[in-house]
Amino acid sequence: FSKDGLRVVRCRQCHLTYVNPRLKPTILARLYNDDIISPHSYYRETRAADQKTFSKRLDLLQQALGNKKKIRILDIGCNIGTLLFQARQRGWECYGIEINARVKPFFRDSGVNLRIGDVLKASYPKNSFDLIVMNDLIEHIPDPRQLLHKVHELLKPGGILFLVTPDGESFMARVLGTHWIHLKPREHLYYFFQSHLRRLFRETGFTPYSFRHMGRHRSLHTLAEKSASLLGPFSNFILRLFHLFRIDSLVIPFNLFDEYAVLARKS
Repeated sequence: FSKDGLRVVRCRQCHLTYVNPRLKPTILARLYNDDIISPHSYYRETRAADQKTFSKRLDLLQQALGNKKKIRILDIGCNIGTLLFQARQRGWECYGIEINARVKPFFRDSGVNLRIGDVLKASYPKNSFDLIVMNDLIEHIPDPRQLLHKVHELLKPGGILFLVTPDGESFMARVLGTHWIHLKPREHLYYFFQSHLRRLFRETGFTPYSFRHMGRHRSLHTLAEKSASLLGPFSNFILRLFHLFRIDSLVIPFNLFDEYAVLARKS
């Protein structure tokens, strides 16, 4: 089908769902830097909820690393740095890379090493990170296999990759179709099944060992806004109702079981 003027198709052989044709990388970079897609203002608004989400994810990653004390982490697509600032409080050595140059002011005097640009062109030393995080990133990248090769190069032997991405074969994806909250063809170029991710990991030198549907925390305000694709104008009524009862800023755990969280180890 089509959405936002772009075609979403499915491979007849492996059933990968993807956008075809996709916007060129130069156009995508401009859209990110113009705050048209994945705007940093959105992540400012969701920061309180994201702090709760990332705190739980960092607990999980701390366990995965065997409660190692000195951890060197790279967050690819870190935006305003919410996860990295929490990791910094835990004493981790924190690095972030983000394509949107507008996030730079958030990192002043933060103790987090930020680079602006494309990770594929970044000159980090090989085998230098214990952990690389990609929250809601791989589906944005024109060449996911190339990205995973780069991540493999940057991780230390036995290092861990943690990524979160929409589940293209989830119940919500199949039932909601064009109204699925994650169907954003300008941003989300691919919609992976677990089988696609396992194949990508195998071909790029990773051993995945944990797949789970991981939720996140959302404010009622954000939930009402995101329901617009499904509920239309009725979502505005819900938002006004939340505001009237002064509960729009209430943050709750939320899981539609349509996002994969994957842990993979560098083979």
